[in-house]
Amino acid sequence: MKEEKLLNMKRQDEHDHIEIYLKYGGFEEDLKGPVDQVLRALFSSLNKVHPSLELLSKVQLTVDLHELMEEMKDMVIIAPNGPLILCEKKLTVKELIGLNLIGTFVGYKLNLLDKISLTLGELTALTGKTKGSVSRRITSMVNDRWVEKPERGEYKISLAGIRHFIEKVFPNLKEDAG
Repeated sequence: MKEEKLLNMKRQDEHDHIEIYLKYGGFEEDLKGPVDQVLRALFSSLNKVHPSLELLSKVQLTVDLHELMEEMKDMVIIAPNGPLILCEKKLTVKELIGLNLIGTFVGYKLNLLDKISLTLGELTALTGKTKGSVSRRITSMVNDRWVEKPERGEYKISLAGIRHFIEKVFPNLKEDAG
């Protein structure tokens, strides 16, 4: 199943061009080209058509998946059975939990993993730490709103948690590695 997803991803990469036709009121635009360029042009066009979208983007918490993958590329990879931590630095329990949850989030968004969350048992196994230690740290991360509980016994990284890792944790880990 996972191998099929990887094959589908490769096929999609071979066809990395997209075409979008945008029509809003009297405004029309036909956008064609590589996916990244077309999506950037689309958002630029939308801002021209509806300037309040720019204001919305300044107050809305979102995560740029491409930016996140760029930030995590040397620290976490996604294997068919879940995230693998590559960072060689000795990590705190919170860093280990966060990196595993971020890897799971990205793996799910890329259709490489079947679920976006991990259980306490899975986090304990992935981090190599004791259940009590992981439980205490995950509770603290939920209280800080870096982690959410989508279902009983399940944990997933929140958008605020991803933002925290991008702004604070990743730069520190890169600094220590460099």
